Amino acid sequence: MPDTPRFDPRAARLNAARRESDLTGLRERSANPARGPERIDVLVIGAGVTGAGAALDAATRGLDVLLVDAGDLGGPAGPVSPVSPGVPGGRGRPGRLGRLGGLGRPGRLARERRILTELTAPHLAGSRTGGAVPHTVPGAGTGAGTGAGTTGRRPLPARILTLFSGHGMGHGIGYGVGAEAGHGLFRGVRHVDDGRLVAALARTAAGYGARVLTYCGATGIHTDGTVARVTLTDTLPPCTDPAPESAPDSGPGSGPATDLLREELRRPLPEVFQVEAGVIIDTTGDATGSRIPDPGRTIPGENFPGTVTAPEVGHSGYRLVAERAVDAAARFLAGSGVTAGPCVTASTPVVGAPTAESSAGVDPADLDGLPTSMVGRFGCEAPEVLRDATVDNPLDTVGHSTHDIDVVRAELEFHVTHECALTVSDLLDRRTRIGLVPADRAACEETAREILREVLPTLV
Repeated sequence: MPDTPRFDPRAARLNAARRESDLTGLRERSANPARGPERIDVLVIGAGVTGAGAALDAATRGLDVLLVDAGDLGGPAGPVSPVSPGVPGGRGRPGRLGRLGGLGRPGRLARERRILTELTAPHLAGSRTGGAVPHTVPGAGTGAGTGAGTTGRRPLPARILTLFSGHGMGHGIGYGVGAEAGHGLFRGVRHVDDGRLVAALARTAAGYGARVLTYCGATGIHTDGTVARVTLTDTLPPCTDPAPESAPDSGPGSGPATDLLREELRRPLPEVFQVEAGVIIDTTGDATGSRIPDPGRTIPGENFPGTVTAPEVGHSGYRLVAERAVDAAARFLAGSGVTAGPCVTASTPVVGAPTAESSAGVDPADLDGLPTSMVGRFGCEAPEVLRDATVDNPLDTVGHSTHDIDVVRAELEFHVTHECALTVSDLLDRRTRIGLVPADRAACEETAREILREVLPTLV
């Protein structure tokens, strides 16, 4: 039985350079007729919370893992994206829970929430009190109100609060909102920012050896019954006519930031290549934009018996769904002689957690003086966010809004250098959730483009 691999903090840095290196290796192997496509143990389709969780689970069992998504981490999303249970971009399929063996039992879900909020990602969880998200961290002050060691926040629009409360997402958005502690109806309930959780899970999976490719879609499959040959397409289009500096960047393939990235990569056409997968874990149910007609069918082509369908269920149940999916994958792989270790994700902290290996050298005093909101989002990685910053005025808040926005410039740079943000939408709509309020998004777009233009060339 394989040992749990060691965590490598350098491998946990996901960015344009890492993406290009992984793509190049897979493309070159696919184009080599003598060797053929690279063989991987587990291909995970869909980088939502369940997909990222499955990648982490499989990687920590010693399996060779590739996680792909046709869009960004968390999937395609607009400015107001969390429209289904806990899944940015509307991927949730809660109706599938009943067929997963009682996942919806309150005791089981309570245990999963405890694992998440107390063991694996305590820095991403906090008590929800009405409209407030008080990110209270030792040595970093309190997140409510203003004053020394704090950042001012403002209430979310009632429409957004209603949207979240109806889907179990709490107020776990990427940037702070304000109200005094104790004001509201939901005192004591735990919240988790799913966008931050997906990024942390994907990076932790990468630290344990998984490869993570955003803007890389699965577009075809052929199988002999024991292995699947999967066609992958780089969905970051080639540069044709660069957009003007003032053009909006609303997603993949649009705007000056992605044009700059394409120019740096000097790629003439969208790349299509293949990999061979022992097992496919499909978390999207919709890899190409149309619903899959049956559980064994994931993408156009032939049915593959080694396909595991794992629905996106949100942060309360993602870990258990991922564990069951990888258990099924391990049983199928055993038939071809591939051995997987036991599941260890119930005790594996994500990056930024106090007990994570990468946090070993961080002292609570290192968090003193840092913006409370930054500590609430990055945990013990907050000092690194500031230490690695190269942009001017790293502690200045982004944008020029009449409202308080507690995201600072160093955070946007970190999203680009460590969390593979490639577009303005990646930064504002998914990593920070600033895009939940359209006026705030408009106020921050210029800063986001500026940082992308400055940082991306240093990576690629």
